[in-house]
Amino acid sequence: MSKPYRVSNRASLRYSIKDGAASAIATGVSDHYLGALALFLAASPAQIGWLVSLPALAGSLSHVLAVSSVRRGFPRLPVIVGGAAAQGAVLVPMALLPAISIDGAVTLLIVLAVLRAVAGNFIQPLWQSVMGDLTSERWRGRFFAGRTRLASLLAFAALVGGGLILDASKAWGIAWAGFMALFLIAAAARFTSVFYLSRMHDPGQTSAPVADGGFHPRSAFLRFALFVAGMHGATALGGPFFGVHLLRDLQFTYVEFMSVISVSVFAQFATLNAWGGISDRFGNRLVLRTASWIIPAVPMLWLWSDSVWWFMAVQTLGGLAWAGFSLSSGNYLYDLRGGRPRLTMFAISAVISGVAVFSGGVIGGYLADRLPMAASLGDFEVSWNHPLYGVFLLSGVMRLMAVVLLMRGMAELRDVAKGGVRQVIYRLARFNSVSGVMFDLVATARKPKPERRRRQTGRGSP
Repeated sequence: MSKPYRVSNRASLRYSIKDGAASAIATGVSDHYLGALALFLAASPAQIGWLVSLPALAGSLSHVLAVSSVRRGFPRLPVIVGGAAAQGAVLVPMALLPAISIDGAVTLLIVLAVLRAVAGNFIQPLWQSVMGDLTSERWRGRFFAGRTRLASLLAFAALVGGGLILDASKAWGIAWAGFMALFLIAAAARFTSVFYLSRMHDPGQTSAPVADGGFHPRSAFLRFALFVAGMHGATALGGPFFGVHLLRDLQFTYVEFMSVISVSVFAQFATLNAWGGISDRFGNRLVLRTASWIIPAVPMLWLWSDSVWWFMAVQTLGGLAWAGFSLSSGNYLYDLRGGRPRLTMFAISAVISGVAVFSGGVIGGYLADRLPMAASLGDFEVSWNHPLYGVFLLSGVMRLMAVVLLMRGMAELRDVAKGGVRQVIYRLARFNSVSGVMFDLVATARKPKPERRRRQTGRGSP
């Protein structure tokens, strides 16, 4: 009776890896070049802010509907497959926008982005819930690190290919055709991921374990959710306008824009294996703390130079930090169940973050062309050459405030080895990115080995 269940779980994880690979291609195109498409359609900074903030808010609210659908008995996987298919369908009219001349094209793009976000965010907590039941705490960090690295590699390839396509189409005077081709490729990739999602198995939601003695799940969860929301909201205040700065203010080519964005993606998949190993050995809190102190410096460093090489160096640092933050925050939420249903926690956290991103995007869009070109404090005065520098500076300050004010008191929830920032730096410094990428590609293709080991030792299924 137990053997089919184990085989089905292993097959589902393999299909999950393939789904992640195909979905990453769609994301590598649609997410990274959505702002560029909006600028091609003559969007203003304020409209860029709405393009980021409205989908984030609407998408996060759809998490609540996801929880309601599960409570009413809707099966998780069919809902996931349907939502992913809806995402692919929305990408098709997005691809047509640059090819047709209509009034309100930017507004229509924002509406389509909202629909895509609603579909994607509706299925996200259900997908996380299914994956939580398919994976074990013992190797979850390494599995998701390997899966994410493979996805990041393909997103990187899609990002690079997209930049080359756009640059060539612009040189030929048909930039609209380049955008159209990119988003049609994204739609095809998303429909491919739908195929693999449809072949997965739902093991059924397991019961949540009770938290240990002094752990108070409500206060700890709320503190964590507010911290993650604060970081995302502060990032939304300046991050969406980085592309505007490169393409509009600095007049970067699409290849230069692609180079700056792609090094961040490369840094993420090159370091995720190291972050996953650190997370499994020393806990998610240490990774979260280390990455969070790096992230506020990134937008401030954007102000130092207009060189494409400088931006590539800064984005490499940012990619490393965001890789650790994303991996550890996701795994920390898995650890922070504390007797609450996992699906409900994902939904609450997503709604809080969605409100924060909405606020940050709207404020950033409003301030983008309104902040002065100088700031003074007593006799100390600072001036800058580009209008978005004030937004970037404010974003960095707000990120730092989120770390200082909201991260205090977060505890490690698992029994892990003691370690500090020194151990993290040592393990990251000795990590070879090229060999690490090759190792993860092989290791990910052979996942999940832990199931086989548990069958031999009699520990049971995840």
